[in-house]
Amino acid sequence: GHLTLEATQMIALNLPVEARAGGGVLDLVVGGGSTMPVRDAVLYRGRQLYRLSEGLNPGRIRVDPARWERVDRPGVLGGETAGRALEWLFGQLDRAAGADLWLLGRIDDARLEIRLAGGAAGPTTQLLVIPVVVR
Repeated sequence: GHLTLEATQMIALNLPVEARAGGGVLDLVVGGGSTMPVRDAVLYRGRQLYRLSEGLNPGRIRVDPARWERVDRPGVLGGETAGRALEWLFGQLDRAAGADLWLLGRIDDARLEIRLAGGAAGPTTQLLVIPVVVR
């Protein structure tokens, strides 16, 4: 099948996120400031995916090194459109300069819905993509 992705707009979102590494342990620190819920949040680094089962709430999340998954393993991303879109996005992030760790998720914000002439609406996926600074 053919997959077409079109980015129609990007918005700034106040969601301070950083990672703290020490003693072989990585903690994700999420600051307050955003009232927008983030769904299906994951960390991504170098063809590995870490699913944030606790959700993305302000506070500290301890990253368990045993829960990283290789995205190249069959079934990790799935074969549907969303999985193929993630594969495309991961390829872009692998080539991006400036960050080794990324926070990804989905958001629902009515301000970002696509409205066509005459009031018709189209299906959208609203992605959150944030480079995470590791300190």
